[in-house]
Amino acid sequence: MEDTKYKEIKIDRFQYGLLLHLLNEERNLRIKDGKPTDDLDIIIIKLIDSKERKLLFAKKEEYEVR
Repeated sequence: MEDTKYKEIKIDRFQYGLLLHLLNEERNLRIKDGKPTDDLDIIIIKLIDSKERKLLFAKKEEYEVR
């Protein structure tokens, strides 16, 4: 796993909440269908455990397409 590349994205608090909600909804659908949720669980945990930084919650002007 030494070749793993990481990407950092800038999102605001609303987008953070939306992303977490959507991941959780997909997880619930997979549980309902009897499908594995391991990958989603890892992503949700990483998102929840991420530290709030100025870079994590960017100002709207920093990511808006003009």
